[in-house]
Amino acid sequence: MCGWLVILHVRMIISPAPQEMREGAIIWITRLLLEGRNPYALAELPASTNAYGIVYHLIVWPFARLFGNSYAVHRAVSAAAIAGSCVLIYRLLRREQADPVLAATGVMLFYASSVYFVAPLARPDGLGVLCCLASISILFGGDLSIGRFLAGLLFAMVALLTKIYLAYPPFLISLYTCLFISTRRGLTYGALTIGAAAALLWTMTLFYPAYVNLSIIDNMNSSTYYDVEHMQRQTLDWLVYSLPLTVGLAVVLVRAIVNGRVLRRVRTRPSPFAFASAVNAVVFFAVFAGHPGAHMTYLFHLVTPVLIVALLPHVGVESWSGALVVAALPVAFVANAHYFPLTFSRFRSAEATFAQLTAAIRTHAHVLGSTEVAGPLALSGQPVFDSGHSQYFGAAAADRSWPGLVPGAVIQARWEGFLHDIDTGIAEQQFDLIIRSRRPGLIPADAVAQHYVRVATFDMEFPWAAQRWPLDLWEPRPLPRP
Repeated sequence: MCGWLVILHVRMIISPAPQEMREGAIIWITRLLLEGRNPYALAELPASTNAYGIVYHLIVWPFARLFGNSYAVHRAVSAAAIAGSCVLIYRLLRREQADPVLAATGVMLFYASSVYFVAPLARPDGLGVLCCLASISILFGGDLSIGRFLAGLLFAMVALLTKIYLAYPPFLISLYTCLFISTRRGLTYGALTIGAAAALLWTMTLFYPAYVNLSIIDNMNSSTYYDVEHMQRQTLDWLVYSLPLTVGLAVVLVRAIVNGRVLRRVRTRPSPFAFASAVNAVVFFAVFAGHPGAHMTYLFHLVTPVLIVALLPHVGVESWSGALVVAALPVAFVANAHYFPLTFSRFRSAEATFAQLTAAIRTHAHVLGSTEVAGPLALSGQPVFDSGHSQYFGAAAADRSWPGLVPGAVIQARWEGFLHDIDTGIAEQQFDLIIRSRRPGLIPADAVAQHYVRVATFDMEFPWAAQRWPLDLWEPRPLPRP
């Protein structure tokens, strides 16, 4: 079953069609870099808004320059990062004395979690997790010298510039050291971590002026809501998806109760992995769980990797418990098969649709497209307005003035001007083709219907993300004769 998942993964990598609605935004940012443009410069914003860090694009850049700026190149970088993370997970499990079979089980579960939904696509997730695990491999083991701490901190700072919340290892190990080993050392490590992160982010603004606004302020302001129902749903889905971990947690809990060791376990200093699992779970439920835009993704990034290493080495003490965990893996694969496109025909159908859309784009000179066609627009040399990230630019304004931040008034002015330019372009029929999804977005439906006539409709599907809806093509409405 894991082998078939690998085959599906490879088929997805080579597909020339986008596999998720916002995947094209990443292609667009890489194109700007290839053209020598700065996506964090005010002159490029809001169209170039990127809610993630810059490192993934810098890693992709030489490959895109050599082989072309394609989905396959971006996804291949993500796949290589996922493969590297699998190696690190296996080494960590074996270092923690996990049985080889259980270590292999943990790797397969981690891989299945890493290719779920949007993570293996043209996105920074896989690279961010790799940097995070590299930091963990250095920081979460043995006596932590200042040299080892600085090495782990280095990888975490790369993660900070890839996907910001994946820089947690040095913050967490500083707290762990402070609570369980040495208060003085823990505070020293914590001060170094905070200082390094602050200095790095401030330095980034010297090269990329709106970097902190987009990578931090934008994400904070865009995530101020909390959907309790989504929290409950994704938690239950994660327990099924991660069935070996669910079974392992139940085994450890039952064993502790039967042996009367519950209080003793509570009083004993936990391993760094167990501590990280608990802290990250608390952070997830307090901050990320109610965010409807990332179903299970934060759990797979924050909880799954450290919980695998914290738990699996302790379920193989008795053969029956290890067998239960191993047996739960194929059950989990079957139970979660619906999350993946199980046939190649879905890929072929999506590729045929996007080939038609690409052909339509290339026969027009000025195209306005919604999020779904940001990739084809970027690859055809057209400008991108609605990348899927640009719609959040208005949230990048901070209430207070801080060093390194673009003032909120400047952000707001550019945002209002951007929306005005889109409205004016539609009203004056500056675009000879508009491709608009029926989902809410930056392109106003009423204005398009007033000044344009619908000429075609495509049934869009993004197979890997299981997203599907209609996409309409509009051309200018003939003007009345004088």
